[in-house]
Amino acid sequence: RLRDISASIQFAFARQHLEAWFFADSSGLRRYLGRELGDVDPSQPDAMENPKLHLKHLLGSRPYTSLVSQAIAAELDANAIAQRSSSFRGFIAAVENGRV
Repeated sequence: RLRDISASIQFAFARQHLEAWFFADSSGLRRYLGRELGDVDPSQPDAMENPKLHLKHLLGSRPYTSLVSQAIAAELDANAIAQRSSSFRGFIAAVENGRV
């Protein structure tokens, strides 16, 4: 059914954990959480082991849902994340490359 559609399809996807990128903007994440982040090196977010689990622990009894992820992302500075994460820069480049 798609053979008759002449639209080009482009996509980009996150290979790293999205949550590692959250930790790259440590001040924004601290602001959202209202607490310290523990033993995290924000200058090396791509090297974090299991950042999603670490974030879940920081959230405490609050469940980690897509809406929470969206709220966290809205609080963060993409430029700060790009400065610290080569995987995020690669993701941004892939998304920008798909611009029409």
